[in-house]
Amino acid sequence: MKKISDTVYRDGEVLVRTGATEWEAHILKILEHVPGVPHVRGFTTSIGGASRSLVMDWVPGEPLAKGATASTVTQVYNLLANIYAAGVCHARVLPENILVDERGQVRLIGFAKA
Repeated sequence: MKKISDTVYRDGEVLVRTGATEWEAHILKILEHVPGVPHVRGFTTSIGGASRSLVMDWVPGEPLAKGATASTVTQVYNLLANIYAAGVCHARVLPENILVDERGQVRLIGFAKA
């Protein structure tokens, strides 16, 4: 397992984020059918409820850069439309929450405030 920050660890293709909320896990479960949204593998609460961890797919990529291509912008638009159609409004659509992988595929993260 690789520690990414004080609250995020990577273990192969799985991301574990401690301090996650049940709300974020719930939102991601609602959106698990939407391409471009990370899939939740589990949500755990420690005995006594002192610590929570969200286990989800690792999302490779770099934050959206200035001068994004029309294809990338179209993918972001379609992804947000699919999320909205599922009844969710992402409250923090920022470049750092939009990741573009090496193949040019867009992924959206940061659903804690959705």
